[in-house]
Amino acid sequence: MARRSGAPADNDAGMEERGAQAIHRALTILEVFSTVNPSVTLTEISEFAGLTVPTAHRMVRALQSRGYVMHDPITGHYSLGPSVMKLAQVVLLRGEQDKLLTLSMPHLEALRDLTDETVSLHVAVGSSRVCIAEVVSHQVVRMAMGVGRVFPLYAGAAGKALLSGMSDESLDEILGGETKLVLPASSVVLALSRLKRELLSVREDHYATSEGEAVAGAAGIAAPVFSPRGMEAAINIGGPAVRWTRAAMNAVVPQLLETAATISEQLGASHPAAIARRGAATKRRAANAVS
Repeated sequence: MARRSGAPADNDAGMEERGAQAIHRALTILEVFSTVNPSVTLTEISEFAGLTVPTAHRMVRALQSRGYVMHDPITGHYSLGPSVMKLAQVVLLRGEQDKLLTLSMPHLEALRDLTDETVSLHVAVGSSRVCIAEVVSHQVVRMAMGVGRVFPLYAGAAGKALLSGMSDESLDEILGGETKLVLPASSVVLALSRLKRELLSVREDHYATSEGEAVAGAAGIAAPVFSPRGMEAAINIGGPAVRWTRAAMNAVVPQLLETAATISEQLGASHPAAIARRGAATKRRAANAVS
């Protein structure tokens, strides 16, 4: 059908141009976030994007409503939201992640059958961690993360297992230099200095535990998985804290570490727990030979 005048076509062109401009501005705002600047202020966003503060605020609110940006009411900073992480998962599941998932799934199922608790696999994405695989418990009362679920790296056993493979300098960079970290499940503020002390124990023990940090009423134990590139993922066994107690978790430490070491070796890397175990065995043999 022919248009009655040229004005509507001009209006359409103008609307298309404004729409493209809005998309360009939104993408520019998302590009302000990086591993160096995982959280930023509204002023920093406006300066980076070349927008006035009111315009930047309007754009950020729109991104926030769709889950692409999150706002921390305590610090006033903005960071990337779960919608970005879900898109990132598409990329993560390609290539090496396909190999990781293929190798890991039988082991995750074996751990689930051993403990009858939910077993999941997590990877680090910026200052967050994403669940990329999950084998759910058969019990009626159970924990289920959900593939694609996003949590802060510093909260929960899986996050601490992932952080344990990083230096303090990398930790400072990833967490944006924040000195206080808010646990999602309880709103308790965790000091960065305390987290670093806890990570020392995680590095020594080769596993991490948590209770009520990322999810209220949940407890978990996790161990890191390595590849030739370094820290690759974390295996987490999680359940209701009333049943998945510290004693129950301690009982499966050998199987968890053996699983993490096996997957690491299949990926082409040595796991610190396996190296430590071989070293202890060598010392025992030497001691027996002397005696």
